[in-house]
Amino acid sequence: MLSYVGAFHLLATKPDLVATDYLFNDTPGYTTEFPDDFRMLSGDPTLRTLDPSSFAQQAITFLCLDFSGTSTRYNELPKGMSCPSGIRSQINFPSCWNGKDTDSPSHKSHVAFLSTGPDNGTCTDPAFPVTLPRIFMEVYWISQVFEDQRKFAMTPSQPFVFANGDPTGYGYHADFFNGWAPGVLQKALYGCNCNPYGDPTCCVDQGIFGMNKSSTCYITNTVDEQSKLLIISLGTLETLPGNNPIQAPCYQTYIDPIAPAILSPVYIYNGSAGGPTGTVVTPAQTAIVTQTADGSCIRKGGASSSKISSWFLVWAVLAVSTVESSLRMFDFGITA
Repeated sequence: MLSYVGAFHLLATKPDLVATDYLFNDTPGYTTEFPDDFRMLSGDPTLRTLDPSSFAQQAITFLCLDFSGTSTRYNELPKGMSCPSGIRSQINFPSCWNGKDTDSPSHKSHVAFLSTGPDNGTCTDPAFPVTLPRIFMEVYWISQVFEDQRKFAMTPSQPFVFANGDPTGYGYHADFFNGWAPGVLQKALYGCNCNPYGDPTCCVDQGIFGMNKSSTCYITNTVDEQSKLLIISLGTLETLPGNNPIQAPCYQTYIDPIAPAILSPVYIYNGSAGGPTGTVVTPAQTAIVTQTADGSCIRKGGASSSKISSWFLVWAVLAVSTVESSLRMFDFGITA
């Protein structure tokens, strides 16, 4: 769907097109499960340029998919080309831990990448001696349905923007919060090696965990913002969620004067989408701020020659679905 200047159209994915892999060496005693309450962040939402020497930025890639030809990998959202089978975003997490802190102020300084890159090497740094499973997340975006509308976009060479205002892909990021019950993942690391194809039934057969693919899991909102409902019902948004400005080729701090209400607690539940909701713990606020949506980083632009312009919104979603071994693999969910 297209509309006039300032419109955003949802770029869809769905749960069966999202995968999170846990990769590990299945030698007993080599890999340690995540400790209770462990959390970390991979990527930086403020980045808009590439440092090719950075392991943290090497950890993020995008595949321009062509299932009938050759798929090409990039460190940014693909520019100037059609991806006939869609785009797949990919991100690796650090897998070396200091063995002490379950989190840090930056959500990064307690972990490090492997010795020779985000997807290769060992934990040789004595400051980060503990090897954790390497988390690799993939999200498949159904971008090909917009190819016939690309010429109407604000920037036809690369018409997609993430919900945080990043049109480059360098600011792609993901958070990990450990939700494994203590001991379960460790048993899986040692015990689910019955085949190299990712079949999760070997873990199920051994009683390590159960699996119910017919179950549907929901999480309630933490922010009382109607962006998602509007884009689902109307197909477009006039602004990005949180009124985030599009920022490239650099980033600058921007605070929107209107802050939506915050809801708590957050519920995770099975069943229909009409489940519980949190109550308002921080009401909506309107503040006077000095930073306005203007500057060298905040992108502005006129309509295309057809007087129509739009952005296609990449709505970030996460799901945990796959476990993989560097020697053998087991997959207990949905793969991309």
